[in-house]
Amino acid sequence: MCYTNIMAQEIFITTADKVKEGEGFDFKYKGRPAILIRHGGGVKAFINICPHSGYETKMYEGKLECVEHFATFDPDTGMALTLPATPGSSLLEIKLKVADNKIYHLNTIVFKSKKL
Repeated sequence: MCYTNIMAQEIFITTADKVKEGEGFDFKYKGRPAILIRHGGGVKAFINICPHSGYETKMYEGKLECVEHFATFDPDTGMALTLPATPGSSLLEIKLKVADNKIYHLNTIVFKSKKL
């Protein structure tokens, strides 16, 4: 018989006061570029790789914009808004936890074990 245990590990990113409205905060998520943004009073994080070109995005005029081909993405959902990003594509969202003015990403770990 096999047992599966799932644990969500909280990894500290930064304090909430360091992420200003309409700006991005770059960090690494599992070795990949990621961006934390404050938009509309809430915070979101995405893997910061444009699905069209593989380049990073930056906050520009209230949207996430690819630095190479200028495709734009919705800062609330990560969904592509303009070409050349493929319609229906999106940036991958990272799950967050905000507590005591600190922002964490949730790293899910799955353990499998056999009962002896």
